[in-house]
Amino acid sequence: MSFKRTICFCDKKITKTFICDWFQIYPLEDYINNELKTSHYPFVLEYKISTDDIKRLSYEDLLEEGDELLEEDNKFFSEMNHEYNVMVYILRLLSIVTNYHFFYTMFQKQDGL
Repeated sequence: MSFKRTICFCDKKITKTFICDWFQIYPLEDYINNELKTSHYPFVLEYKISTDDIKRLSYEDLLEEGDELLEEDNKFFSEMNHEYNVMVYILRLLSIVTNYHFFYTMFQKQDGL
């Protein structure tokens, strides 16, 4: 069992902490309470990962023809994939049971940044 933490976003202000057995949500109060106009409000999502539930990725999913993959690389990619899937599952679940839209975004580096 391990714990992960990430910053996610919502289309509404998250003003209260939510804690359950599986995950926790913490608002970023300094950001929410400032005068900045935005449509995406960040919050901290902490969640549990069970290492027993990790499914190994097949080599065909990770390799192109002729490439080699070490066992520790396969383990790393499998764990990262599982962590991401759990996070997305929690965010989708929250979006379904609330009137809020919870999401995670990956920012791509742009020239000059």
